[in-house]
Amino acid sequence: MIETITVSNFKTIKSPITIDFSNHKVFNVVFGKNNSGKSTIIESIKLFKEMFLTNTRVIPKSMIHEELKYVITFRFDDKLYQYTVALDSEKSEIVYEAFEVYKKNTFELYFRRVQHDIELYSNFQKLFTKIDFERLKTYIYDLKFNKKELILSNLIAKDFSDSKLTTFLDKSAESIRNITFVTSDEDIFYYTHIDYKNYPNVLSLLQTLDTKIQALSYRYIELDELRSNLNRHRYDHFMDTFRNKLSTTDEFEFFVVAYNQFYRLKGRSLDTLKIQTIDVKFIDEQVISLSDVSMGLKRLIVLTMILLRNKKGDLVLVDDLTNHLDSNTSKTFLTTLHKLYQTFDIKLLFTTHDLLLFDSKLFPLNEIVYVKKDYETKFTYLSAYNIRKDKKILNLYLEGYFEE
Repeated sequence: MIETITVSNFKTIKSPITIDFSNHKVFNVVFGKNNSGKSTIIESIKLFKEMFLTNTRVIPKSMIHEELKYVITFRFDDKLYQYTVALDSEKSEIVYEAFEVYKKNTFELYFRRVQHDIELYSNFQKLFTKIDFERLKTYIYDLKFNKKELILSNLIAKDFSDSKLTTFLDKSAESIRNITFVTSDEDIFYYTHIDYKNYPNVLSLLQTLDTKIQALSYRYIELDELRSNLNRHRYDHFMDTFRNKLSTTDEFEFFVVAYNQFYRLKGRSLDTLKIQTIDVKFIDEQVISLSDVSMGLKRLIVLTMILLRNKKGDLVLVDDLTNHLDSNTSKTFLTTLHKLYQTFDIKLLFTTHDLLLFDSKLFPLNEIVYVKKDYETKFTYLSAYNIRKDKKILNLYLEGYFEE
């Protein structure tokens, strides 16, 4: 699983900032003033995942003028690994890539790429069977002059099942692929990890939150109703994204958040496409389409469906998680989620503007991060501040304590 992520030279993030998921921490709760860089942190990791799954062409040109750099550490079977990637964002090219293992109080290289030169180290070779390593060298040779695609993301597409000691490569890549994002920077977002079979857990949590919900049920709708829900322009955009999604995945089922609506899609073409929406049944027997409930309840339902489906060891990042939720609902929701995530070793990073949460004693200080921006974004855990136990974080924030 991912233990730390370090990012530097992404927009207002100049000096390296490190997000820490180690030492049994479950949450990283990020707060700060508007335009301080909270969303930028999530955006930087989201870009890395997109690049890892495709190639470096997804990097926006002229985003920065220095090398964009990521350092990710993983822990599997009590071993620590480190993966480093540096990119020339102007050319959208990889200038450095390395994978290392921690041994004897230092990191030892397994492979390293500097520009066109790729070196495989002897300790890495020993992990492979002779045939697998010869195949590996062939794949690496093909990548020498391709500075748009990462070595690690290419290796996981190959079959090295005979080399039993190399499973950490698949696990590392899987950890990156399984990072889940809930953001508002896109009008339409696809999720393939949600499972309607998780319905009992979703309903149980929603009932814990006193939503008066008795049941949730899927209902098939026709394209005309979808067009009516979204309007013509948004409907056309929705269909365009669906076609694009089909070209990049073999999945047959998708869950989609589109313009604050939620749909389940099944099919591989428009001719066979089946669309479902959700109806919400309340304890007074009233049934309302999800598209017609309040923004707060709609967000709560969608968040619950997304956040309860993650697997052991996954990482979830949510921008402004408490948006449209009152403080008591947010506290109960996060308390329940904390217990579930702790059980399954799932990690959650989220931003919030609800400062009342911090004085609820829900989070230890080493799970709370204050972000501020002078000329660049600064990222500091509250455990690094000298905060007395009798002090309230909300009052300290209003007094400007964290700006000093």
